[in-house]
Amino acid sequence: MDSQSSPPTRLSDRDRIMPLLLDYLRQLTQSRRQQVLAIVAYGLPGRNVDMLRQGLRYEIDRQAERFTAVQWIPLHFPQLRDRLYGNLEYELETQLAPRPGEVMQEVFERVAPLASEANRRVLWLDWGLFHAPPSAKRELTLHELQTWLQFCSDFLTAHCPRGVRIVSYLAIEAEDCDQLGEFLIAQKDETWCKRAGFRFKSLALDSAEQHTGGDKAR
Repeated sequence: MDSQSSPPTRLSDRDRIMPLLLDYLRQLTQSRRQQVLAIVAYGLPGRNVDMLRQGLRYEIDRQAERFTAVQWIPLHFPQLRDRLYGNLEYELETQLAPRPGEVMQEVFERVAPLASEANRRVLWLDWGLFHAPPSAKRELTLHELQTWLQFCSDFLTAHCPRGVRIVSYLAIEAEDCDQLGEFLIAQKDETWCKRAGFRFKSLALDSAEQHTGGDKAR
């Protein structure tokens, strides 16, 4: 939905979600095991999920600087979805433009922000806003969402440098938020979701309930 014609995001959404995100970031930066955090934010159409994302970036830059340095990297989600896992890997490598001879771990190390010894370096990979089908806009099916989550758990965790942490984020507008929420809850039972070093969180804009899954390492 065009942000100029959308109703404003209710302050309660940002006021409720912002402390959660800061807590997730703090846990990520302080953990010795956790390397990658996948976040799915979702809400009904017209709830201005994308505008909330922009507001969260401002608040994180302002409030999280005490314990972390964040580098925000907007990414294009693959248009070709038939081999999505491989296309995600290809798009990520292409958009981060590795130098000759660089492996992915070295690319992450290079593009991560500078930080003091007291702060952890965080890469925030923003994959954009999607719409659950049926929609005439940019769709993301549940199977594609699962593939993206598995990519975060497998590929990002395997290539994350020791001194860097990665947040992989996307937002979804969905007509049936209950179905999406139940799907996200079910992902915690998947083998890839239990991988050490990985954790995912989902943020429901229209409900106080927060769905979590994955490794709970500290």
